[in-house]
Amino acid sequence: MNILRTLSLTLILAAVSASALAAKEEEKIDCMIGTEDLQARIAVHAINGVVQSFAYYSKWKPYTCSVDAEREDGRSEWKDFSDGTKIVIEKGSLLVNATKDEYRFNFQNVEREKYCGMSGHLNGTIVIKRNLPYGTPDCGSIEGALMDRETE
Repeated sequence: MNILRTLSLTLILAAVSASALAAKEEEKIDCMIGTEDLQARIAVHAINGVVQSFAYYSKWKPYTCSVDAEREDGRSEWKDFSDGTKIVIEKGSLLVNATKDEYRFNFQNVEREKYCGMSGHLNGTIVIKRNLPYGTPDCGSIEGALMDRETE
C-alpha cells in the first residue's frame, strides 16, 4: 500500500510540475517617455520573457515615426539567441535583450525615411522597465539617437 501511495504522490507531483512549466507568463507593456509634443512610446507583448511583438512610436511635433513587427508577420525576421532576439525589418534591425528587470531594444540603422519620412537613421536604445504597475506612463529611458530630428 505504501508503494502505491508513493507512486500516486510522485505522479501527482510530476503532473503539477508539468502544468507549472506549461503556464505562460504574459506581459503587455505600453509606456511613454517624454512629453506630449516630444515623446517616444513603445508597446511590447512578451510571453515568458520572450518578445512576441512590439510597436515603437515617436513624435517630434509635427513629425511622427512608427515601427512595428510581430513574429510571423511576413514583414520581419526573428532569430532568438540565449541572450535575446534579433529582429530584421525592411530597413534596419533591432536587438532585444530581456532581463528580469527590463527589456532593452537596440535600434540599428533603421532608416528614418521609410518609417518617419525624415532623413537619417534610428540608432539607439530604449529601455522598458518590467513589472511596473499597470498604467505607469514613464517606464524607461532612451539612449542614443532615437529622438534627434536628424541623424546618420
